[in-house]
Amino acid sequence: MNLSLIQNVAWLGSAALAGYLGWYLFDFKQHQIERLAPQPNAIFSGPLNDVVRPEPIDTADFDFPVVERLYHQMNWTGKPKPKPVDVVAEEVDDSEEPLVKVASLLDVLFIRAASFDPAQSLALVSYTDSNLRRTAGEDGLEQLNIGDHLPTPHQSIFVQKILGKGVLFGFEVAEGDEEREPELLSTPQLESGIEIVKVGPGGVLAPKVESLFGPALDGPIYNPLETVQIGANRFRVGKEDAKQFEDNFASIIAMTDHRQHHDPDTRQPDGIEITKVPAGSMAAKHGAKEGDIIKSVNGHPVTTTQEAIKYAQNNAEKYTTWEILVENQGVERTVYYEVPEE
Repeated sequence: MNLSLIQNVAWLGSAALAGYLGWYLFDFKQHQIERLAPQPNAIFSGPLNDVVRPEPIDTADFDFPVVERLYHQMNWTGKPKPKPVDVVAEEVDDSEEPLVKVASLLDVLFIRAASFDPAQSLALVSYTDSNLRRTAGEDGLEQLNIGDHLPTPHQSIFVQKILGKGVLFGFEVAEGDEEREPELLSTPQLESGIEIVKVGPGGVLAPKVESLFGPALDGPIYNPLETVQIGANRFRVGKEDAKQFEDNFASIIAMTDHRQHHDPDTRQPDGIEITKVPAGSMAAKHGAKEGDIIKSVNGHPVTTTQEAIKYAQNNAEKYTTWEILVENQGVERTVYYEVPEE
């Protein structure tokens, strides 16, 4: 065999061996790719026991306040957290009661403003407040004169003036309290042609006027023979009664049981207490009541009947209206007596 043939056979054998190695490597690689590639529905290709399940992950429940305190509210500056500032609410003083408007308590229905004699001025009111209506009766009507106070619990309100344009109400305030401006309350507008005229035994109290409102013209003053009550705690002394007082003052006083009253705290004399008032007596006719304590006459303190009589006699020509301050069961009232003209 020659050398050329041997070379050709060796070359062919090398080529065949190289081809086989190449094919073997290619086949090996293909099997590796197929083995590593995911197979569809592989999880169901065998029994259920052979299914590979993921390992469970350990979890824990946390309350949101804990997370908020540890993370959201964490102070990363390293400085102490400032203390919360206590907000102090302003104290509202609600001890003061709101001011009561007279207009919320009553309506003025009728006014008679007598310029010739203010004592004859009067106002007819209708109480709209339930407490005041009970004191005035079922109709809730009451006649007020200058100086009259409203019933409890609004006794600090009084009639200051009666004018043609309305009734001016004043307010009594305790010492140290702020003064209140008077409140003017007018009458409602009524139909034209309505006229009210008040008459007595001696005739018309005042001349008839064209309008219900406005001041009355000057006219004769009504002087009754017997004492009449013309308003709350206000009396017009009759001519005959005044004569009896003048002639028989001591006997009239003796008809009522009375005694000197002493202040329960100081034990000092502070007035004249009326312990009994006979029905139909002159004292009862003039508004005296059992339990009344006469404190003063026209501002002059009295503690005995002799002192009161002497003061009245010495000032008989000085006054035409007598103001008697009376206390009964701790409540004070002023009784007015108008003396008739000669």
